Amino acid sequence: MIDPIFTLILLVGVILAFRKKTESFAKLSLLLAGFYLFVGWVQLQRAEDVAASLAATRGHTIEAGIVKPTLANLILWRSIYENDEKFYVDALRVGFFSEPKVYEGEVIEKFTPGVHVPELPKKSVLAEDIERFTHFSAGYIGIQPERPHLLIDVRYSNLPTSTDPLWAIVIDVHHPDQHAQYQLFRDASHEMRQKFLAFLLGEHIN
Repeated sequence: MIDPIFTLILLVGVILAFRKKTESFAKLSLLLAGFYLFVGWVQLQRAEDVAASLAATRGHTIEAGIVKPTLANLILWRSIYENDEKFYVDALRVGFFSEPKVYEGEVIEKFTPGVHVPELPKKSVLAEDIERFTHFSAGYIGIQPERPHLLIDVRYSNLPTSTDPLWAIVIDVHHPDQHAQYQLFRDASHEMRQKFLAFLLGEHIN
């Protein structure tokens, strides 16, 4: 499990228990960690309900879907669901003491080898790399029209409404026997942090 708050709770408990030479702090940290997991589960159910309602208002059937918490919080969630060969990405703010809020996001076409790279030999090095990346991304892979050479892991982005990737692989069908290049697209700029904070605080965003 990768969650900075959960990890911090356990780490502080272990350090205090070691320094004070008592099990009390370790037991307390386990109790707090368990409570945090319970709250996370409740928030997940709420976020999934909001995602299902959103899809229904669009007249969509969710063929596959996932709802993930954004960094270091249980309030702002990223929803991705598949409908008619497209992935719909939205931000869901599920406050503890407020009504859920939806920030409608972007749509990206699902990658299908037979459609997007029909000329690619099935037993080529590149085809095997694409298969591995598809498995790694749990099938949530897409192609942006403006960057058709990039195969994107749709699950993650710097912003919860965006289809701009955190990572992707470059697909070059002209060199099928060469491995795909892996690329990172992290953006820790002040502007990006401010946009994320606006989503987290439930502010109006144009």
